[in-house]
Amino acid sequence: MAFEIENGILTKYTEENGVTEIFIPDGVTEIGEFAFYCCENLTDVYFPDGVTKIKNHAFCDCERLTNVHLPDSVTEIGEAAFASCEHLTSIHLPDSVTEIGEYAFEKCKNLTSIDIPDSVKFIGEGAFYKCQRLTNVDIPDSVNGIGNMAFEHTPWLENQLQQNQFVIIRHMFIRASAKFCKGEIFIPEGVTTIGGSAFKNCQFLTSVHLPDGMTKIGDYAFKNCKQLTNIHIPDSVTKIVEFAFEDCQNLTSVHLPENIAYIGEDAFLDCDNLKNVFIHIPVSEQGDKVQISLVPEYGIGEVPLIKQIQMLRTKNFSVEMETETKYLLLCRFLVLCPEMPELVAYMKEHFEEIFAFAMKNNFIEAILIMINWNLLNQGNIDNFIQLAIENTQKTGDPTIQVTLTEYKYKHIGFKSIEDKFKL
Repeated sequence: MAFEIENGILTKYTEENGVTEIFIPDGVTEIGEFAFYCCENLTDVYFPDGVTKIKNHAFCDCERLTNVHLPDSVTEIGEAAFASCEHLTSIHLPDSVTEIGEYAFEKCKNLTSIDIPDSVKFIGEGAFYKCQRLTNVDIPDSVNGIGNMAFEHTPWLENQLQQNQFVIIRHMFIRASAKFCKGEIFIPEGVTTIGGSAFKNCQFLTSVHLPDGMTKIGDYAFKNCKQLTNIHIPDSVTKIVEFAFEDCQNLTSVHLPENIAYIGEDAFLDCDNLKNVFIHIPVSEQGDKVQISLVPEYGIGEVPLIKQIQMLRTKNFSVEMETETKYLLLCRFLVLCPEMPELVAYMKEHFEEIFAFAMKNNFIEAILIMINWNLLNQGNIDNFIQLAIENTQKTGDPTIQVTLTEYKYKHIGFKSIEDKFKL
């Protein structure tokens, strides 16, 4: 038979006319990626003892594959390893398997049942996606992680959702029923993970209370929950994954947990009304904390929320980022914690640039704080007063112009009568 084997890895099998059943030779330890890809006539495969890994796409699109005899030595079933094997009705996974890869059995539309052995720790994203006849699933206690949409579009999951508001497998929240999830809901105690796409498209959900002890909110967990206005996230949550709240258009504010360590890219993408993202940050050596409002529009774009949080936690404001974006953040942070020594020291070091930025953007509260640092002098104040005059003409608000003029009068003085009255 046309096997290509290198260092124990079966890298390629070339089909022969009329051959439907094959015995993989002794000595093979791995089935390589795409090794049997699209073998149209293959129906039965026998593996020798010693095979440990079936790599990505190894038997993908073997449409007539019916019987797979895996040895007890197999530990890994890779991504899409048996995807679209449409005639596969059942498969025995040996007790040696520790992980079922992403989309491993996707679109095996005649697979009716799967017994997952006690050795399995993780079931990958989409592992049994669109297995249209999968009605029986036994998930052992050993499984501590289930990927996004692992059982999506299977009769097993659909039956669960017809009967229950939630599908929870031990500590993992797998899926919510859009049929039952309306208004305000409370996730049961003991749940530590909200799985990927768990509440996706629950469009009548308005408020969610997550329990203490939860640690992770998965990708797309609340995507397209358009009526969601309130989410209680406990301090135990350390990870919010990519696109977790995408397109939650009525979400206006979020209170992040103090110990958040990871916020994925675009976690709040297209949350058009999200104006306030709050977090408590220590501002003194004594542990005094202040509630900071981060800048959500930049959390979605140039400066991720987690980077803003890290700036505040580490009190390192010299991190590299686009200058105007940084100055916007600093002005916002200054208003909320005007006595954070590290923040004030950095802003004083770059006073003229930041003050000019605040003037041009009319950040009145930040400007008033910075004026009290007494860093205005004969060399810079006239330029700032001119900026203030221009702002007054644009906004109609003379507050800064008047304040700077009074400051010059009290602390610096005017060179002449003409200088005084031209202002």
